[in-house]
Amino acid sequence: MRRGPKILWLALLGMLALAAVVLLLVVWAIEQVPEFYREALAAEPAAQAAAADQMDRQLTALQGAAVGEGAWQVVFTADQINGWLAVKAGDDPELLARGLRAPRVNIRPDGITIACQAERAGMHSVVCLDADLYMDSPGVAGLRIRKLRAGALPWPPAQVLRGISEGCRRAGLGIRWLQARGDPVALISLAPIEGQRGKPIRIDQIRLDGGAIHISGSTGRKAVGSGR
Repeated sequence: MRRGPKILWLALLGMLALAAVVLLLVVWAIEQVPEFYREALAAEPAAQAAAADQMDRQLTALQGAAVGEGAWQVVFTADQINGWLAVKAGDDPELLARGLRAPRVNIRPDGITIACQAERAGMHSVVCLDADLYMDSPGVAGLRIRKLRAGALPWPPAQVLRGISEGCRRAGLGIRWLQARGDPVALISLAPIEGQRGKPIRIDQIRLDGGAIHISGSTGRKAVGSGR
């Protein structure tokens, strides 16, 4: 065989080998799973059910506080939220965008991570959203998306942003999107809502601390002209 064709074949084989290595690295990167997500999925069903019941009791207490007047506070831990998502929510299509399932959360003092399983273009991966959650101004919560990835690779944000917008729409919350140094920021209106007996309920603060979301607010007097 002449030297020219032999070099060509060797070059082609080298390119194929390189492509195979790149493909393996991509597959490996996509299949990376955060440790908190792995642990949350592996939680015992009894522990998940107990955590879900705890969150239900917190919600019931919040409803009771909303009937009276004055300040209130509620705390939801990551374990409670994940238990509720596992037991109560499941793969509810009303809560998740198409192709996403099994959501779980991790709460840190500097932000929150939401992870779920996703399928895109025939490939399965765990999509993670790292975000800041805070009160941007009175009655307005801010959600700044710092990073969105599938495994260890960037993930196109359009599907997740549509899901956030749709979730707010279903909950009757106003939302608008801004950019902060290239990060998408959702400003979600938490304007006072009318609770039981016509009393306005206002959310004043959202704080992340100790692996939990701390939400505080107040219930005012019955709105004038709201009935008996």
